[in-house]
Amino acid sequence: MKTRVISRPRQKPVLRMERRINSGENQFRPWNSPKFLGFVLLVLTVFLYSPVRNHAFIYYDDNVYVIDNPQVNTGMSWETLRWALTSTEHANWHPLTWLSHAFDCQLFGLEPGSHHLVNVALHAANAVLLFMLLVMATGAAGRSFVVAALFAWHPLNVESVAWIAERKNLLCIFFFLTTLGLYGWYARKPGWRRMLVVSGSFLLALASKPMAVTLPFVLLLLDYWPLQRLGLLREVHSRLGLPTRSVRDLVLEKIPLFALSTASCGITLFAQKTAMQSLQSFPLATRLANAITSYAIYLWRTVWPTGLAVYYPVSAMHFWRLAAAATLICAVSLLIWAQRSTRPYLIVGWLWFLGTLVPVIGIVQVGDQAMADRYAYLPLSGLFLAGVWGGVELLERLRAPVSLGWAATAVLLGILCLLTVQQLGYWENDVTLWSHALQVTPQNETAESQLAAAFVFRGDHDSALPHLLNVVRMDPTNIAPHVSIGAAYMIQGRKQEAIDQFEAVVRLSDHDGLSPRDRNLRSTALLNLGFSDVAASDYARALGHFRQAKKADPGMVAQAIRADERALASENSESDYLELALLLQAAGQEEAAVSVLEHAITTNPRYEESYRLLSYLKPNHVLLQRR
Repeated sequence: MKTRVISRPRQKPVLRMERRINSGENQFRPWNSPKFLGFVLLVLTVFLYSPVRNHAFIYYDDNVYVIDNPQVNTGMSWETLRWALTSTEHANWHPLTWLSHAFDCQLFGLEPGSHHLVNVALHAANAVLLFMLLVMATGAAGRSFVVAALFAWHPLNVESVAWIAERKNLLCIFFFLTTLGLYGWYARKPGWRRMLVVSGSFLLALASKPMAVTLPFVLLLLDYWPLQRLGLLREVHSRLGLPTRSVRDLVLEKIPLFALSTASCGITLFAQKTAMQSLQSFPLATRLANAITSYAIYLWRTVWPTGLAVYYPVSAMHFWRLAAAATLICAVSLLIWAQRSTRPYLIVGWLWFLGTLVPVIGIVQVGDQAMADRYAYLPLSGLFLAGVWGGVELLERLRAPVSLGWAATAVLLGILCLLTVQQLGYWENDVTLWSHALQVTPQNETAESQLAAAFVFRGDHDSALPHLLNVVRMDPTNIAPHVSIGAAYMIQGRKQEAIDQFEAVVRLSDHDGLSPRDRNLRSTALLNLGFSDVAASDYARALGHFRQAKKADPGMVAQAIRADERALASENSESDYLELALLLQAAGQEEAAVSVLEHAITTNPRYEESYRLLSYLKPNHVLLQRR
């Protein structure tokens, strides 16, 4: 018996692309397309920060980093390279930062808009780098995009982007993130050659800003999650499949990185020895209390980013405030520790935040600020990582629709963008920046002083005066505002009040051990008193003040001499002749002083005060006998 075979009718072949379309496999989903999300992140970040192209330099570090720094503002040269590699100017060793500013000056000169746009480009690059690293490590494009967008568009990070002097922060994090990417490459196939490349990238981060010293510890966190090189999270699937190693081996392989961190710490301590606060002026207990409080404030401002300022003064420490901050930090830490095995992203993000803030939290206090927004630039990434991954898990547990999550995310990012645009506006120039700082941080002596200086720079002494008086009220021993108040009074024609201010400077600075800055201010006050004496024809008193000014700071007297010489070169004025002659006499140039008076009398024989001064300096001069 034959078996009957029934065959199916031949079907038309279905193309592979058609199958994908029919199954929905190839449908375009933006939230799953890393290239699309990366492009959106880049474009929106640049657009958001584009207003800075119309911003000015900020005369609070921008001047010492760029404007008034001849090693930088002259552009690139072999001398600039040598100086950058050896300089510890401004209490830091960061040659790559100096060279970056010099390169900008080579390309753009001192046009601030272009310098600002380079900062924007670096910030956008950092955001895209963070996004790419998270996608490669976790495969979660949507979550990675939200973390990177929070980093890119959060108002706390405005300071690092809108302030040209914070180029060091942007460069440091660029090479920090690059090093993380290279470490992932190393982890796939460990070897000394690959570690050498990782170490080279890490060195570039340290050469931008020493805050990168925490990188080896961050790598150990990443070994735990998401790289899972420790192999402790067996219940959590690892998409990378990297070979696992013991804790000991993971630490030993990073010895070159730890060595670089140690060397950087040593160089930084050496560079900052003059800027570092002593334990007498800033006790250890105060530093610890400020550090704990600052951690809590950074955490709060991440959630509620308002009241941001360029400078936060150290305020009186209240026990209740410290207790509340310590309780918050401990409670969050304990809660996260309890979930370290089931939700590893929480402890990684939290320790990232706590650990990367350690170099700038104030235990080693440089300067007199309590904290700074720019210090949170890198640490915030850890909080965003923990928050986004935790938020997605919460929505999944609640079985919320995906559209709800994206809608909430869009609203949150929109609000942050609006706050960032507002915060950017405060960085337009010195006046807007420090005016806002005073609004959100009352009793801020530095803000009062900087705002007054900004008004003086504009020639608006009337607006500067009340802020200068506030500085004196807050710190009567500060001699700098007295000099500026005296100058403002002199411009307003309030001569006696100006003299009182200059005499206050001389009185407050009449002691040994003055800093170079205070010697300069003392000399400035004495010169102004001398000029007032010249106007009053009291030449003996003027000469005494000029000699004291030379003793305090010879450079200031030399500068005053050059100023009078320039004035006389453009226009003859008897007062300029008189001042120049007395300044030269005070500087020990007696013959030159007499020569100036001779020239004055020859120019205009009716200069009666020139004859008087000549008779005081050289009673038997031939011109006096002829007269």
